[in-house]
Amino acid sequence: MSALTVTGIVVAVLAAVWILVLVARRKLDVRYAAVWTIVGILLIVAAVWPGLAAGVSRLLGFAVPANLILSVGFLVLLAASIQTSVQLTRMEHHMQRLAEELAILKTEVREASGENGRPGEGQRQGPADAA
Repeated sequence: MSALTVTGIVVAVLAAVWILVLVARRKLDVRYAAVWTIVGILLIVAAVWPGLAAGVSRLLGFAVPANLILSVGFLVLLAASIQTSVQLTRMEHHMQRLAEELAILKTEVREASGENGRPGEGQRQGPADAA
């Protein structure tokens, strides 16, 4: 085995261990860990059989295996970025809805307790109001 193959295997195994540690510490959700685990396995396969990338690149019409690897890497990162953007948008909409529901609930509680927003009629006075 060449030094490059050994380095590739070590990097791929370290990436897989890092993913597992992130999942164990609940820093990475299992949904995303599955995708990154597949990427880690592909890295290990590519490191163990370096000729595989050359054969697949010839089959797909890439002049150099590095072009295939960079293209696949770009597509994986693009898909991860789009997925993250979709998830972020979904969470922002959810937070907006929760904030609106909280505002409605606060208003209902104030109305039910007889507060109308004027100090002295059910509303607590803060340190600035007492002076």
